[in-house]
Amino acid sequence: MYFFVTNKFYLQTSAIELAEIKRQQIFADLGRDSRIVEIEDSFVHPLVEERVGADRHIINMYSYFQGITSISIEEEKQVISQIFTNKTYHKYQVEETDKVNKYNLVCYQAEDNSIKLYLANGRIYYVDYFDHYGFFDKRDFYKEGKRSSSEFYGDDGRILVRQYYDDYEVPILTFYYRGADNNQSALTMIQLKFRGETNSFNDENQLIKYFLEKLVNDNKVNGEQTTFLIDRSVPQLSVLEEWTLQSAKFYFVFHSLFKDKDTIRAAYKPIPALIEKGIINGLIASTNHECEDLAKSFRLNLNQVNSIPVTYTSPVARARFESRDPNKILLVSRISEEKNIMDAIKAVVKIHKLHPKAYLNIWGYNNDDEMLELATNFIRDNNAEGYIHFCGFSNTLVHEYDTAAIQLLTSKYEAFAMALLEGQEHGVPGISYDVTYGPRNIIQDGKSGYLVRPGAIADLTNKLDYLLSNDQLRESFSNAAYDNAKRYSRDEISSLWQDFIKNNEEITN
Repeated sequence: MYFFVTNKFYLQTSAIELAEIKRQQIFADLGRDSRIVEIEDSFVHPLVEERVGADRHIINMYSYFQGITSISIEEEKQVISQIFTNKTYHKYQVEETDKVNKYNLVCYQAEDNSIKLYLANGRIYYVDYFDHYGFFDKRDFYKEGKRSSSEFYGDDGRILVRQYYDDYEVPILTFYYRGADNNQSALTMIQLKFRGETNSFNDENQLIKYFLEKLVNDNKVNGEQTTFLIDRSVPQLSVLEEWTLQSAKFYFVFHSLFKDKDTIRAAYKPIPALIEKGIINGLIASTNHECEDLAKSFRLNLNQVNSIPVTYTSPVARARFESRDPNKILLVSRISEEKNIMDAIKAVVKIHKLHPKAYLNIWGYNNDDEMLELATNFIRDNNAEGYIHFCGFSNTLVHEYDTAAIQLLTSKYEAFAMALLEGQEHGVPGISYDVTYGPRNIIQDGKSGYLVRPGAIADLTNKLDYLLSNDQLRESFSNAAYDNAKRYSRDEISSLWQDFIKNNEEITN
């Protein structure tokens, strides 16, 4: 059994989790059973499974311990009635946005202000309880209609206890907190009752370690070997520092730049020691260039580092070139400091003076309010609101790709640039900064797009002007992009994973 370990899925699914889903599809093709493992609690876990097509293929740590089953929306209406037993209630606030999880919440409030119930995506999300003095005492969280956990608060608003329930609403997992500096709560103990045993843990890392050990032992009972592919560094790497079981194998998958200039990033510094101890068996990166840098930086043999792109392309119907909007420029990127969207915006402001009909659509979720404010102010100050648009997050951008003239990427660094490959897959010529790593592996410079020196906004603008001015060249680049993307077909990437699986299982045996 292969497990792909991440923190958790969000409704706005990130590139890492999308890569895990595609990897899971390849492993199924190769006859290998795999599961994606979430180590954080998730209200949207069932909804995400349905949306991304991974039904029953995601194991959430908390759901694993709880074993909660779901009830229908009709049955959930009875739960709501029971919550408000003997109380009159009304719709209090129709839209209150949960900024962390990006939910639009609907609130129902009891007339005496003792209860507030919040719905998200049409289902109970959480219920707040207030005492007769008006103090906030308790919050119950629900999953698919069942009460999943409760948080209890003290007079100063600090959390005291968090409890998770089984399917019969019996507490099975309890987190205890004490007061800390700056009116914060510090986790001091965790207790778990599971399969007839009661265990105590000092912190969440110990709980995660126990959970991963249970997965290994479950596989042993079924006569299976266990291999973990770790897709996020925090907190998984710190968990592995305490790992003792010899019957599991671990590989770390890089989805981001692992060093700044010549300094290994703090999150990845435990890796060499974990490799030396034999806990991590190898590394996986998307490009040969990164594999070579990893081997050099971590003093490894190249056979300890596997070059396997994190995603693959699928056959798509070629859009007629005439159906593309010759003025549409596309940028697919979350809004964050490292994605450096300001350079793309500045280039489009410059190009608009030469091509007044040109416009930029920016697709991606906001991960940096400060960067968004900076970009918004710049757009306003340059009277660019009419042609530079923040379009938000979407689970599918097929229409955007199929109607775009050009795609930009101005990141400070990448691990592979999945969005750039998606653009090539849909025949969109790309103009990208030639950053580490990925763009030079994806774009065929001068054939399916252009590579530009990072930070060279003038060169970026010139290349953009040249392509916008030349329909024939843009059509040639578009056709080349379609063909170029085939280098990353499902069959090609499957072959690389097949070699990895063969080597991994030969070592195991």
